[in-house]
Amino acid sequence: MPSPNTDSDAYPANAWLAALLPVDARRFRVSNPALAETLRAAGAQLVEREADVEIASAREVSGEAPVAIVSIDAAGGGSRRIVRVARRLMNSIRVRSAAQRARSVIQARGYPTAVTIRWDVLQPLRLPWLVDESRSRRLVERLPQRALVVGLKSGRSRTLLEAAAADASSAAGIPVVLRPPLVRAEVLVLLATDAVLRVAVGPSRQEIDRQVAALQTLHAAEVPASVADRVPSVLARGSSGLADWSLERRLPGATPSRDLPDALLRECVDFLVDLHSVRGPGPGPGDTSCASLAEVLAELSAPEHVAALRKLGSRLDSDLADLPRGFGHADFGRGNLLVEGERLVGVIDWDGAGPARLPLLGLLHLRLGAEYDPQDDEWGRIVVARLLPWADSGGDELVGDYCRRLGFEPHPERLRGLALAFWLDLMALHLRLHPWRRNDSRWIGRNIDGVIRSLGTGV
Repeated sequence: MPSPNTDSDAYPANAWLAALLPVDARRFRVSNPALAETLRAAGAQLVEREADVEIASAREVSGEAPVAIVSIDAAGGGSRRIVRVARRLMNSIRVRSAAQRARSVIQARGYPTAVTIRWDVLQPLRLPWLVDESRSRRLVERLPQRALVVGLKSGRSRTLLEAAAADASSAAGIPVVLRPPLVRAEVLVLLATDAVLRVAVGPSRQEIDRQVAALQTLHAAEVPASVADRVPSVLARGSSGLADWSLERRLPGATPSRDLPDALLRECVDFLVDLHSVRGPGPGPGDTSCASLAEVLAELSAPEHVAALRKLGSRLDSDLADLPRGFGHADFGRGNLLVEGERLVGVIDWDGAGPARLPLLGLLHLRLGAEYDPQDDEWGRIVVARLLPWADSGGDELVGDYCRRLGFEPHPERLRGLALAFWLDLMALHLRLHPWRRNDSRWIGRNIDGVIRSLGTGV
């Protein structure tokens, strides 16, 4: 059985940095090149001796720094759900064992206090010094595939997360009580009573910048109340030590179940139509033309598919050129909606949002995600087996209503073009949010090469 990765080369998820690094730390000895570059971009000094913090595998920890951190990662995937559950169980056991060994090594290196924190992406980071009010945990939360072992020479110092919470609270004039933050790949998200705090270290500050810019653009524009009332407002933006942070108003409501009632779907259509009406310059993650998105995928695709991808991107830009462009959310999935009963009361996570977007993509994301609940490596199959045949048949009444309200008819050839544009946009979004997918041959084969192969040489 292979050992877990104890230096996280394969998985550069670094949101945990803000939760563990002392706010006054500036000098770091780091063995992982990607992590070192993240810290350098945040303003840290990389050194070989006299470091404030050492981040390395257990065998590489020198024992000289006041704080030592070992990151352990055994994340993996599987094609079927039963395979994924079995693999998660196996990986979780491996991580627990590796963390125990690392803890022993850390203590032997002269760290009397060694704390193990088991964690995973899109789960709360349960730090032992924070109050955890949750009464139950899902099965997936009981089988984390990652761990951090923290060695301390003396008492624990205030962290970047704690400093950001205090600074944000002072700036906005509202309490920001610390509790286990949610881990996104590169950003920590702390849900306070009345606000949401986002904290990042290094280049991932761009995600916070995009979120803030999108929200400020929407609130500065003359948007309908149906949009403005469902969008968070920015309360404060700042930095604390090496970390950047933003604070926004917390919206009411809860994530809806997969079974979306018709009334809620209708409210989502109303929201998306009104959102699309927002025009003018604004933020966004760069060029969102189909040709540009296809080029992102072509960089990872098998060589025999590169030409087909580029041809597809150019053709879609031409075929869809007459459609109205407007403001889009980019990640309008069920997990980013807040509801009360059958009413839509909020939409969150706006870091990918921006103007000049094609219509319908958000509604397709919502419908497919809710109906099939695909894993990350299943989207390609869903697009080929479900979405394209649905488009070729002319769609359905809900989508027809959406399209006509934006001024165009949902002809099958147009819906097919929008379905393929949705695929390009979604894959580019996944690669931006989860950059390690660039090295995941399974994900690339299933979600990019598999789709192009199914479309044929003529695309």
